[in-house]
Amino acid sequence: MNTDLNTEKVIVGAEAEVPSPSNNVDEGLWSTPEPANPPWTTWLIYGLKAAVAIGLIALLVRTIRVASLEEAFAGANALWIGLGLALMPLNVYLQVLRWRVAIRAEMPEVTLKQTFSSFLGGASMGIITPGRVGEVGRVFLLRPKSRVRLAGLHVLDKLFFMAVLACAGPAVIYHTPGFSDHLHEYLRMPLLIASSILPVLYVVLTFSPAPLKNLLILIRRSKRFKGAARDLLHALDRIESRDTMTMSGLTLLQFAVILSQFFFLSLAFQAVNWATSAQTYLATLFVKSLLPISLGDLGVSEWAAVSFYQRFGIADTTAFGASLLIFTINILIPAIAGIFVLQRVKATNIFGRMASRIRGHA
Repeated sequence: MNTDLNTEKVIVGAEAEVPSPSNNVDEGLWSTPEPANPPWTTWLIYGLKAAVAIGLIALLVRTIRVASLEEAFAGANALWIGLGLALMPLNVYLQVLRWRVAIRAEMPEVTLKQTFSSFLGGASMGIITPGRVGEVGRVFLLRPKSRVRLAGLHVLDKLFFMAVLACAGPAVIYHTPGFSDHLHEYLRMPLLIASSILPVLYVVLTFSPAPLKNLLILIRRSKRFKGAARDLLHALDRIESRDTMTMSGLTLLQFAVILSQFFFLSLAFQAVNWATSAQTYLATLFVKSLLPISLGDLGVSEWAAVSFYQRFGIADTTAFGASLLIFTINILIPAIAGIFVLQRVKATNIFGRMASRIRGHA
């Protein structure tokens, strides 16, 4: 495989850029002409996603009743909420470290401060997109040789989080009380197979990314992939097993943190045990990853948390409150902090360049 990687010529597409001596995102990063605004259909889709989020939240509030929610929040234990909030910097730090590990082979000169800034900027762009796909905008806040390859590394970064969900999700949903009993046979068996095979596949690719890299080599030899598309397939060329093992370890630590946060935030409303809380939140994360139908996944998470917690006899106010608080702590606060990063550049140019390049390579 190493021979193939060393001998195969890297074709840098139209996206490739010569790195500037300065890594300051303020200077000349947006010197290209500002592209046209996204088409009205894009804004219509965003509007519909926002309507879904607002509608789901409104429906839940109406179902649970405003008076019950007001009583629950008024009686919430501030100490447990404070503990959940105190873990937020650690959650962010673990994600920044994983992002830095992903890009350090492509950008060995990047500093932790630059990585942190790009992460926060991406968080701001992600919160207004379904499934937070806008987080890929973080690559526009750095100065790589090729932003296309960096976008590929962003996919790798997110893939680790999604891979853990793919491994744990089917298992926790299958073992949720009363859930598997109502599953049809054609769904029960795939869940069992997935919960058995996916963890093994995850471990294999973590300790040895060579099979995945070899697959990309075979794909990019096809004449169909040229320019930026071919450059994207080179994203994992410099990723080694030590990188994937480090990223996997950071991801598992992140899950330990966010599961603890949800547990603490649930305790603020009602006594629950850690195992029930962890199973509920893993199932919630898995469901919302399959249903990116609202902005920032707002509404979907709360609906899923209420549905799964109720199966354990936990109050709907507890599920709704804990889910809404963890959204505020882990998603909304970093996104607000990222606004200060985006103020240093023309945020509208970022979205414009993202949209134009997506259209250009579609």
